[in-house]
Amino acid sequence: MSNHNIWDTFVTVWNYALWKVDHDSVTVGHLVIAVLVMFAGIHVSRNIKRRLRKRLESKRNLDASGKLALERIIFVTMISAVLYTALAILRIPLTVFHFAVGGLMIGFGFGARELFSNLISGIILMVERPVKIDDVVEVENEVGRVFNIGLRSFQIHTENNIDIMLPNSVVLNQKLVNWTKDDHMILTKVSIGIAYESDIQKATELMVGAASNVKGVLQEPAPFALFKEHGKSTLNFDVYFAVNVKNKMESWVFESQVNYSLNDTLRAAGIRIAFQQLDVHLKEDTRIPQQA
Repeated sequence: MSNHNIWDTFVTVWNYALWKVDHDSVTVGHLVIAVLVMFAGIHVSRNIKRRLRKRLESKRNLDASGKLALERIIFVTMISAVLYTALAILRIPLTVFHFAVGGLMIGFGFGARELFSNLISGIILMVERPVKIDDVVEVENEVGRVFNIGLRSFQIHTENNIDIMLPNSVVLNQKLVNWTKDDHMILTKVSIGIAYESDIQKATELMVGAASNVKGVLQEPAPFALFKEHGKSTLNFDVYFAVNVKNKMESWVFESQVNYSLNDTLRAAGIRIAFQQLDVHLKEDTRIPQQA
């Protein structure tokens, strides 16, 4: 076969009409170009994403969560532009695409609704940023450090070395406690009961000093003690103190150290750390038994 015939065959196949949109034909050539645009666009978008990530790493005015949100929003925008271009090459109007999406939504039903709910929730989390990477959060009774905020799911790493993935809609709609939103300082407490005969003024000073002497306990705000109640067998106090933590385990360790310090300090001062007890008084019967 001559080169002329090969070229004619190629042109014929290239211009072969696959379908028509209004008065325009979509040919094999259009399909090939659209596929090439898709592959090239995805490849370029990924390269730009990697370069953007390197650029953002040097920006200190943005935290890790903000950098991640910006990177993903730009990537999704580029992919959307590539998809729109490919559809335009194939002469597929956006109205047809909308009908297709509507059909898929009906087909997927509640599953698709849940997926889109998580996607929208993920975008809200990235834009509003109630939490960011490395924050310590508590959601659905799970406490851990945030290590990924995706478009579909929210991932935390717990003190038990377990990675938990939660749907974004759950994170956004349920009660979420952010221990370290603006900084890593938290105010925590330990409770203690002392004997009724104790000097409460002296005991209060000793408690505050015991908490202040623990390494890592912040002096601003300073530790303080509150006389909570007269218990059944004890005078009950709460000792509050501030610490910088990166996870809940660290707060437990500080609470343990403060308890050790309170125990040693109060015992050394002769103040008894009381425990619940019950005093039973036996009353002697002085009545003289009647003679038979």
